[in-house]
Amino acid sequence: MATQPIEDHRPDGRKSTRHSLNIKGSARIAVGIDIIDASASGVKARLSVPLPIGTLINIGLPGNNKRHARVVWSEGDITGCEFVQPLDSYDLMMMLDGPKAQND
Repeated sequence: MATQPIEDHRPDGRKSTRHSLNIKGSARIAVGIDIIDASASGVKARLSVPLPIGTLINIGLPGNNKRHARVVWSEGDITGCEFVQPLDSYDLMMMLDGPKAQND
């Protein structure tokens, strides 16, 4: 499909021709997360940015462990996320033992 050039009248001196499009893309953003409770199947957390139900995210956990999770519910600033692949017993133990300094 051919695109049509768009005249750009902004005073910023852009030289590149802009083209009108209607396509889907994706973006990665950093979202702060405070984990409130956890199980092998997911976490309840406070996120710095509200995310729609169904959003896939990558959560960094203690022990340099990262897990893909899906937002499954949200109430105010609290969000429930289900891991795409549940934690094994070792990874769950690492997560539970990781933040001891905050719980003592």
